[in-house]
Amino acid sequence: MKITQQIIKLFLLVFFLNIAITLESHSSDNKNFPLSISAETNYFYEGKKSLDNGQYEKAISLFTISYEKLPILADYALLWRSEAYEKKGDIELAIEDLRQLREDFKDSSFIKNARKKEVHLNLKLQSQIAGILLRKYINDYPNDMDMKYLYATLLKSQDDIKEAKNIFKEIFISNSHLANAARKELSDDDITIRDIIKKGQNLNKAYLFKESEKYFREALNRKGNEAREDILKGLADSLFRQKRYKESAELYKKINNHFWFARSLLRTGDLKAFESELKTFKKIPDSRIGNVLISYGNRKRRSGDNEAALKIFKEVSSRHVSLKEEALWATGWTYYMMRDYGKAYDIFSQLHTAYSDSRYAYWKAKSLELSDNPEPLKVSIKKDINERDYYTMLYFFKNKGTIPLITNAPLKITVSSTAMQKVDILRRLGFRKEAVNELIHLSKKNNDLNSLHQISLQLKELSNYKMSINMLSRDSYKTELHELFYPLAYWKEIQEASNINNIDPYLIISVMREESRFDEEARSIAGAIGLMQLMPQTASRLNHEMGLTKNPLNLYNSKVNIMLGSYYLKNLLMEFKSLPAAIAAYNAGENAVRQWLKSNSYISADEFIEDIPFDETRNYVKKVLVSYLQYQRTVANSDPSAIVKTILNQ
Repeated sequence: MKITQQIIKLFLLVFFLNIAITLESHSSDNKNFPLSISAETNYFYEGKKSLDNGQYEKAISLFTISYEKLPILADYALLWRSEAYEKKGDIELAIEDLRQLREDFKDSSFIKNARKKEVHLNLKLQSQIAGILLRKYINDYPNDMDMKYLYATLLKSQDDIKEAKNIFKEIFISNSHLANAARKELSDDDITIRDIIKKGQNLNKAYLFKESEKYFREALNRKGNEAREDILKGLADSLFRQKRYKESAELYKKINNHFWFARSLLRTGDLKAFESELKTFKKIPDSRIGNVLISYGNRKRRSGDNEAALKIFKEVSSRHVSLKEEALWATGWTYYMMRDYGKAYDIFSQLHTAYSDSRYAYWKAKSLELSDNPEPLKVSIKKDINERDYYTMLYFFKNKGTIPLITNAPLKITVSSTAMQKVDILRRLGFRKEAVNELIHLSKKNNDLNSLHQISLQLKELSNYKMSINMLSRDSYKTELHELFYPLAYWKEIQEASNINNIDPYLIISVMREESRFDEEARSIAGAIGLMQLMPQTASRLNHEMGLTKNPLNLYNSKVNIMLGSYYLKNLLMEFKSLPAAIAAYNAGENAVRQWLKSNSYISADEFIEDIPFDETRNYVKKVLVSYLQYQRTVANSDPSAIVKTILNQ
C-alpha cells in the first residue's frame, strides 16, 4: 500500500511539474528562456534553473527525468543532481551519482572534476574508500598538486611520514600555489641542494625570475660545492631575464658558458667590453655565438662602421656553415643600406635562388628598382604563396597593383555528430561555459579538419576567439576560413573606441589580434595586461589624460582596455606620423623608436621595418600590418592596395 501511494505521489509531482514548466516557459516574464527546445530539454533547463535558485527537491526530480529522457546530457544530469543532493545534505546520494558518472561516462568532458568532487565528499564522510579513490585520481592526473597535497596530508595523518614527505617535496619543487605550504611540512634536512636547484629552474621556466634568484642564492649559501656550476648557471639565467646583464655576464664567464657570456656582454651595450673578448668568441665553434657575432656586426653597421660589419659577416659565414644564410643576408642588407644596390641585388639574388624565400625576392626586386640601370624583373613571387605573408603583400602591390577583396559567404554551423548535437543543445540553453568545455574536449580527440573548422566556428560564436584561432593552427589559411582567422571580436567596444579616439577600427582590432589573440585575461612576462596588452603604469597615465574612470583601473575589463589602448595608439600615430613607426612604438616603446629614427636615415617605411633592431618588434610590426590588410580585404568598397601604398610611402 505504501509503495502504491509513493508511486501515485511521484506521478502527481511529475504531472504538476510538467504543467508548471510549460506555463513558465511560455510566460512573457521569462525573457531569458531559450526558444525552440524540446520538452525533454525543457526538464533539463528547468532543473539547472531550480538548482541555481536553491530549489533542490525540484532540481532532483527534474534531473531524474532528464537522465531518462535526455541521454545526450545524462552526464550533466548526474553531475548537477549530485550537486543538488549535496546542497540538500544527502551526501551519500551525491556520492552515488558521482560514482555512476565515473563508471558510465569515463569520457565526459568534466570527469576529472567529478572524480575530484567524489574524493572530497568521501573524505567528508570519512569513508574508507576515500584514500583509494584519491590514490587512483593522482595516478591518472599526476600534475594536480592540490590533490597531491591532500593525499600527502592524508598519509601524514595515517603516520606514513616518509611517503608524505616525498609528495610534499614534489609539491615544493613545483610552481604550485601550495609550494610554500608544502615546504613548511619539511625540515631543512629533507631538502637537498639539488632540490633547491630544481625549484629555481622551475621558477625560471615559469618566468618568475626574482623568485628563482632567491632560491639559487639560497643554494649558494649551502655548505659544500655540490653542483656549483648548475647553481651559477641558474642564477645567471635569472639575472639575464631580469635585464641585469652585467651581473649575468660575470657569472657566465665564471662557468665558461661562452654563448651566454657573449650575449650578456652585447646586451650591456658596452661594445668595448665585448670587443675585448672578441678574439676568444671568434674561435668558439658554437654556432649560437655566430648569431651573437652577426648581431654585433649589425650594431657596427648601425654605428656607421660598415667595413667592420662586412668583415664580421664574412668570418661568420666561413666559420659557421649553418649560419651562411643569415650572414649572407646581413651582408646584402649592409650593402643595401650603404646604397650599393648593385651588390645588394647580387646577394639577394643568390639568396633567392638558394632558398626561394619571399623576403629575398622582395628586396632583390627593390634593389634592382633603385639601381642606376634598372631592368624589368620577372615575377618571382607566385600567386599561390601564403596570402598572409608580409613580403607577398608588398610584392603584390608593387607588381600587380591590386589586392582582391574577400567576399565569401559567412560560414554556417552544421550539427551532424552526437557530440556536436550536445554542444548545440548547451549553446541554445545558454550554458556557454559548458559548451566551450565540450568543444575543447572534442578538439583533443579529433584531427579531422572539417570537424576542427566546425569546432573553431562554434568557439568563435561563443566569443572564445583565442581558442578558435589556435584551433586553426592545425590547418593552413584559406579564404573560405577568413572569418575564423580574422574575427570581428569585441567589435562593439572597438567601434565605440574608434569613434571617440578617431582611429580606424580595423587598426585597433589588428593590434589586438597580435597582442593577445583576443584573450581578456592575457598577461605577458613583462606584466602587460588584457586585450591590448597595456602596462599598468602606462595605462594609469593614459587614464589620467582621458579621465576615463575614477574607479580602480581594471585592465581586464574589455571596454576599458580597448579604450585606453586605442587612445595610446592614436597618440603614437600623431607623434610619428607613420603607421609602421607607431606600431613599433606600441611594442617597443616610444623612446626606442625615436632613437632608431634619429640614428638612421630611411627612404621608405619598408626599409625602417626591415631595419628594426629587435627581432620581436620587427616581426610584430609585420604581423600587425598583415592583419590590418586582411581585415580591410573584407570591407566593401575598400582598396587594400591603397593601404599598402600608404604604408610604403610613409
